[in-house]
Amino acid sequence: MRNLPARVDVYPVGVLEQLLRLRRAVRAGRPELVRWALRGVRVEVAAVAGDVRRGRWREAKNRLNGYLAEPTPFPAELTRCGSGWTRKRAVASLHRHGYRPPVDRCDPASGKHSTPHRGCILR
Repeated sequence: MRNLPARVDVYPVGVLEQLLRLRRAVRAGRPELVRWALRGVRVEVAAVAGDVRRGRWREAKNRLNGYLAEPTPFPAELTRCGSGWTRKRAVASLHRHGYRPPVDRCDPASGKHSTPHRGCILR
C-alpha cells in the first residue's frame, strides 16, 4: 500500500453539488433533467433550512461545504478532510489540516521513481 501514488480527490457536496447538477441539466437543454435537478436543489435547500430551524448548525454547515478534498488512500494520521467553495480552497484546507503527500524518491542512476509526479526529470 505504501507504493501506491497518493491522489487527492476533490468533489462537490451538498448544495453546490445540486447547483452544478442543475447547471449541467440546463446546458443539456433537456426539460426533464432540469425538473429533476430543480427538485434536488429544493430538497437540499429545504434540508439546510430545517437544520437551521432545529439548531443543528453543524449539519447545516456541512451541507454548505462546497467542495471536499480527501487523499486516496486516506492516511491514518489525518483526522479530517479539506473543504472550501473552490477546488483550490478545499485542497489548501486539506493541507492546513496536516496532510502532506508522500515524498517521491527519484533515483536518477536507475531511472526509476516510486510515484510519478509533476516535475520529475525521469519522465
